[in-house]
Amino acid sequence: VPNLGTIGCLATSPNAGWFYLQIGVAGNINLTIQQTSNGGGGIDVDYAAWGPYANLTNACVAINNGNGVAPGVVPGQAATQTTGCSYSTAAIETLNIPNAQVGQIYVVLITNFSNQAGTISLTQTNAGQAGAGATDCNIVCPLSVEDQVICVGGQAILTATIDSATSYAWSGP
Repeated sequence: VPNLGTIGCLATSPNAGWFYLQIGVAGNINLTIQQTSNGGGGIDVDYAAWGPYANLTNACVAINNGNGVAPGVVPGQAATQTTGCSYSTAAIETLNIPNAQVGQIYVVLITNFSNQAGTISLTQTNAGQAGAGATDCNIVCPLSVEDQVICVGGQAILTATIDSATSYAWSGP
């Protein structure tokens, strides 16, 4: 989205991208949001986050009703469930979600202030630590494989269908 205007603490919201995550393991989730240019240099990245919500539908309804902001909504309305927000010149931002509970949904808006080509990464920095929660990727990649025993040199046929997927890769033991 070219620019949604003022959203939460964001004075501007150029090149806005909307993302969501669901909690799979209860606990604290500490995320680093980082943007780098195609050459590897740091680029200004900003974000706003909302949650928790019981499901994605509730999140979208709340955001569309002014408890945040989403595409098609008048910008500048405050979020009643703001999880975090940062509007700085930093190329690395931190989003902390304390005491996240299983099944909760969080929505994150990430912007590219400088309008430069690059890569944005969202990484959990406390994964595996005591008290850390975890996200559940099944909401974006609902793939399951029945238990199979495959001997060295053996073969198995894996069939997957995921909307909009152009290729698949499998790795495992």
